[in-house]
This record gives sequence, structure tokens and C-alpha cells, in this order.
Amino acid sequence: MVYSTLDEVLVHKNDYIEKVRLELREFAMKLLNDDIYFIEGIREIKDRLDVVSLDDEDCNLFRAIDSDTDDVPVGASRSLWNKEALQKIDDKIYNYITSVKPQVKVVCKKIIKEIDESLL
Repeated sequence: MVYSTLDEVLVHKNDYIEKVRLELREFAMKLLNDDIYFIEGIREIKDRLDVVSLDDEDCNLFRAIDSDTDDVPVGASRSLWNKEALQKIDDKIYNYITSVKPQVKVVCKKIIKEIDESLL
């Protein structure tokens, strides 16, 4: 797509940022309600952090969890794994997820609130 004016570029950029913010809100809500596999939700949020402005400490939480669990398969790739091997990985990270989940839920509520307030 070719834009003829700087205004068109800025409008497109703002539309894109708003789309990503709404996606971020959606994944924060899914994590909050346990409607998505925890690690998958973390990665979905982490992948959108470079587009939106969030508190650095909040961003670092998602980046740290992603780094700590980068060997955990998510999404469709889970179905390709041997069930016993997948269960071993899930058992191994269960305590870790349990320990970080309360903090993640607090940050998810904060993200949802910030995005909702910006829409008013």
C-alpha cells in the first residue's frame, strides 16, 4: 500500500496501534478468565508489547515469563508432541505458573483498565 500524504501514514499507524491495543486487551481478558493456555496468552501479549506503551515493569514480567518458558510448546504444536513428553513439561512448569499467575492477573486487570479508559 502506498500513501500519498504523511497524514495518511499517521492515520494508518494509529489504526494499527488501536487494533493491537484491542488484541492486547482481548488476550489479557482471556488470561484473566483462564480462557487460554497460560503460556500461550503470555506469548500473545509479549508479542504485542513493542507496538503499545505499557509500564516497563509490566512488560518485563511478560518477557521474563516468556523467556523462562520458551521450551514449552503452545497452540497447534502441542498436538504434535508425544502425550507423555508434553505431560512431563506441563508438570515441570506447573509450580512456576502457579507462582506467577497472581501477578500476571493483576497486570492483566491493569492493562484492561488502561485500554478501557483510553477508549472513553
